[in-house]
Amino acid sequence: MYESAAGLSPDPSARGRRLAAAARAYAFARMPDRAAELAARAEPDLPDPIARADLTLIRASLADEQDRTKEAYRMFADTAASVADLEAARLTPQELQVVRLAAAGLSNREIGAQLFLSPRTVGYHLYKAYPKLGVASRGELARLNLT
Repeated sequence: MYESAAGLSPDPSARGRRLAAAARAYAFARMPDRAAELAARAEPDLPDPIARADLTLIRASLADEQDRTKEAYRMFADTAASVADLEAARLTPQELQVVRLAAAGLSNREIGAQLFLSPRTVGYHLYKAYPKLGVASRGELARLNLT
């Protein structure tokens, strides 16, 4: 089903995203041969390095190849700054303010005092922002370009 919809799309990046989604579905369904084939067909149509890294992770999970996993994580690390710029646009204005202050090394209490928020509200904003930025800690925030 995904494959036929992907084949009809005139936009190459849309076709690539649909093929990648189909590859993920086949991987989840434990059909590694079909998933690998669709991932290979999707890769040339995906201009986004994160989407290509995701395909590499799919292939790595299928083939259990540690080299591909390392390559994918390296690709994610190499594009962290540009991804942060793209993802920062998806943060709410309040989340972006909180994340920038946290990346600068301020505590929840200090951020709250500056923005007139409770420390718990600051923690909530960080909790919502971390997955959007693909980070898990304040230390990782400091490495992102959030200016």
